[in-house]
Amino acid sequence: MRIAFFGDSYTEGTPFQTKDPEIWPNLIGKHLNAEVDNQYASGGSNRAIFRNICRYFQNNTCDLAIVMWSHYMRNEIHVNEEVYQIQPNSTSFPDKFVKKYYRDQNENAHWHDFIDHIWAVEKIITVPHFQGCCFPLEKPLNKPKNWFTLSMWEMMGPSTPCGHPEKFGHKNIYEYMVKHLQRCNLML
Repeated sequence: MRIAFFGDSYTEGTPFQTKDPEIWPNLIGKHLNAEVDNQYASGGSNRAIFRNICRYFQNNTCDLAIVMWSHYMRNEIHVNEEVYQIQPNSTSFPDKFVKKYYRDQNENAHWHDFIDHIWAVEKIITVPHFQGCCFPLEKPLNKPKNWFTLSMWEMMGPSTPCGHPEKFGHKNIYEYMVKHLQRCNLML
């Protein structure tokens, strides 16, 4: 059995190594005696996560997929053949550039782009799956079947200095997700 995980640095396991047995994707894999295929986009926007999903399912398959979206205002900028992930309070660009970028953005367009990604994934992923978000939703959302209602922020408890779950938080996330898999009859 193979489980594919899609998300940002929370799915990667930051600040721990992706192969660390105590990060939530690996705990789920161990619980289900499954191979883990972690397709994270570290610091990634939802466009990067969506791109990973599309590319993965063009050439691969799995028995279960778990998609944890990032904040809807994260984005990416293409400069000199490089792709940079950007978000409010980003440190990958000078602060004045980040503030100007977000001052000029249409927040509603970002929200609808986020919704479009969620609903497109419902068509792309034909294997058992569920979706959720790493951050609390700030607006009402018509959620697809098996939506994971808690955000990782709500489950993780105290965070590391970089704002990611401690090992205790990874264990909490894993436990909540296994309960969700059971509730949705997705345990294979």
